Amino acid sequence: MIISDLLAMEATGCRLIAGSEGINREILWAHSCELPDPYRWLGQNELLMTIGHCVPNDAQEQVEFIRRLERAGLCGVVVEDNDLAPQLHPEALETANHLGLPVMLMKRAVPFASIVRMVAAANKSNQAQQLMTLNHLYRAALGEYEHPSGFAQQLESVFKVAMTAVDVATGVDVLPGSLTVDSSEIKKLASEVLPYGQGMINRMGSLRGENFRCGAFRRNAPRCYLWKKALALCWILSP
Repeated sequence: MIISDLLAMEATGCRLIAGSEGINREILWAHSCELPDPYRWLGQNELLMTIGHCVPNDAQEQVEFIRRLERAGLCGVVVEDNDLAPQLHPEALETANHLGLPVMLMKRAVPFASIVRMVAAANKSNQAQQLMTLNHLYRAALGEYEHPSGFAQQLESVFKVAMTAVDVATGVDVLPGSLTVDSSEIKKLASEVLPYGQGMINRMGSLRGENFRCGAFRRNAPRCYLWKKALALCWILSP
């Protein structure tokens, strides 16, 4: 779940007042905290929810408050829109905009627990989908196929991609799938592929065995590659 998902749900009663560039930040969990230093107790990709007690009154202190939330890796902050919460100064909102840290106001009638339940349900659904995909992958890897293309078809079905495997030195298909790769693409693959962990595209999960390394093109294209020595397994996402 990301910030924009939360904003799109009318039941959350949230509206964005600063940090619009951060609406694609992932929400790992949502916590309420009224301690004066919530950034000590919350961590990466967590959402702070407060009725305003932890928000300082002074403008410069609010600026530092926003900066510390960002340094702690929080994905955003939700402040209940009530008479107890201090007015957020323009300087603080400008800082949030500069950092891309989403700041939201929430209707007083909405309980924090409802947001927590929405975040938990969304993340649980994502985890369940990942486990199902992993299970399908294991079944595909353990299957028996009369022709290598059968395995390629199973992988295409699991990941919903078009794929093929080619020898980058000769251009020969070694695991034919529905994807056609021309000679110019093979040359780019051979010369521009990055080591595993650098430039991975679309958060596509990598397959790694003892003899495999993984990489992706430098350019911003939706494709990912695996190779074993001179072999390259090319995945291109379907539209």
